[in-house]
Amino acid sequence: MKINWLIVFVFIVISCFTWNHQACGNIVPGQPEIDSLILASQKASRPKDKISTLFELSKSYKDASELNLALATNARLIEIISKHGTKSDSAKYFRLTGLIFLKMAGYDKSLENFMKSQQLYAETGDTLLQARALMNIGIVHDNLGNKPMSLSYYNKALNYFKLINDEGGMADCELNIAIILT
Repeated sequence: MKINWLIVFVFIVISCFTWNHQACGNIVPGQPEIDSLILASQKASRPKDKISTLFELSKSYKDASELNLALATNARLIEIISKHGTKSDSAKYFRLTGLIFLKMAGYDKSLENFMKSQQLYAETGDTLLQARALMNIGIVHDNLGNKPMSLSYYNKALNYFKLINDEGGMADCELNIAIILT
């Protein structure tokens, strides 16, 4: 009889520990990278370190299709960026948020975030990321069925990619344009 109670007690303790750990840490089963990023974000003391760790955590959640967790992480991220971040951090935040909403098929919110991102990248002079934001805007318009607007943004992005001689970006844009035109 003592052994049965001991087994039940151990089972309850393990179940409670596992539930609390998952509920408090936003653990994604089978994603050790996410676990280590959660720990790193909790330990980060400098705002710059917290920002970079939360960016990586949000991207990992997005890649794992844990989109609500990615958005929750972004909510914490924008609080820190608004106090301690740079214009480039803000642009990166808006692009990442746009990618998350794009994956959720939230095209209006995705477009809004990509537009903000593109504007901020233009202001900071980051031509590569401005071109990527323009291509993302084209992708959203393509998903919305607005082919002429999509082509316009793909062509703008292509011009920037040509300007900086980014062959991968040029190939992506040319492929997207060819798909629309066929």
